[in-house]
Amino acid sequence: MDNYCISNRKIIFEAGSVVEFDFSIKQTLIYNHHIIVLLDIPADTCYNQNVFAVNFKGQTVWQIQGSDSLDRLGICPFTSIGISHNELICFNLCGFRLTVNPATGHVTSQVFNR
Repeated sequence: MDNYCISNRKIIFEAGSVVEFDFSIKQTLIYNHHIIVLLDIPADTCYNQNVFAVNFKGQTVWQIQGSDSLDRLGICPFTSIGISHNELICFNLCGFRLTVNPATGHVTSQVFNR
C-alpha cells in the first residue's frame, strides 16, 4: 500500500495524487485495500452521506448510499465509523446504526440505536 497523509480536507498520497473533500476529514479506517473516510460536517449543514471509500490510487470508490427515510429527519450526518464482522458500522447524529457493505457502500441494515 502507498503511504499517504491527511491534511484537513485532503488525502495526499506519496505517489502524488490528492483526494480533496468538501469538508474536513474526521476519521479514517483502512479496510480491504481502501481508506474509509468520515467527513466532519458542521452542525448547521445537511450533508448526510459523509462516508466515502478511496483506493490507494487516489480514486473515490464509493459514497455511502443515501436513505430517504433518514434524509427526511433533516441534519443527520454520520458521527463515527468502525469495522465489525467484515461490515462497516456507521452511527449517525439521529441515533441510527447502519451496517454497510465496505466494498460497495450499500446499506445492508438500519437500526435505531437510542
